[in-house]
Amino acid sequence: MSVSFTTLCVSIADQLGFGRNTEGAGSDWDATTTYRLAEIVNAGYTQFLFPPILPGETTAHRWSFLRPTTTLTTAASDYLYDMTASFGSIVGDLVYDSDDDIARVIKHINPGLIDRKRAENDIEGRPAYFALRPKAVVLTALQVQECMLYPTPDAEYTLRYYYDVRSAALSAVNLYPLGAQDHGETILQSCRDIAAQRYLDQAGSPEHVLFLQRLQAAVEADRRNAPDFLGYNHDHERGPYFTRHGSDFTCTLKHNLGGGP
Repeated sequence: MSVSFTTLCVSIADQLGFGRNTEGAGSDWDATTTYRLAEIVNAGYTQFLFPPILPGETTAHRWSFLRPTTTLTTAASDYLYDMTASFGSIVGDLVYDSDDDIARVIKHINPGLIDRKRAENDIEGRPAYFALRPKAVVLTALQVQECMLYPTPDAEYTLRYYYDVRSAALSAVNLYPLGAQDHGETILQSCRDIAAQRYLDQAGSPEHVLFLQRLQAAVEADRRNAPDFLGYNHDHERGPYFTRHGSDFTCTLKHNLGGGP
């Protein structure tokens, strides 16, 4: 049961007694009410995206739908690429999207190492390393990250990667929450929980209990539908590890065959 920003606002307005009529001159909502509803809905949406730790768990759940895949297309002689505003963090390495590439993995290293490699030998070729760093802060726009590649690409390449998505606020323009196709009722209950806490002075109310129940069921469903692992990940500083979809689980492998660390 999917939901939208509009249906969430109407449901919360009904809960708080603001009225459901949103059309024409006879609308029940003035500007203040509209603002309050948007505030509640986005607070509930945020609570759903970054849920509390459930009983018996040690970390909060990470939704599988927050780790999509996309591509980056390079251009010759350009080693810097802006990531999108929705990009939160990388999951794993970059890989060449074409099957005819021999070395398909572009390894994740520290930005300082890219700078040092470029200072020592500023060459062009097939990228073998990448790093991510935040761009300079401009308070009139959202801060984004940029991807550094080494060697500097000598041609156009299509690179694929998974990433943790940074969701935009819901509004009359951004109508549909991430995960709404599968978790609409949980998102709605999260919004009802926030409304009860902030406007009905009902912290720990039945709305909160019901949210936790729905959240637990949604988490179990998400874990059943997600693959166990996104694949091999290596940052060459801390050692190899695997990243699990939908959680912060990592399994570190240390090279100790020779008795060393």
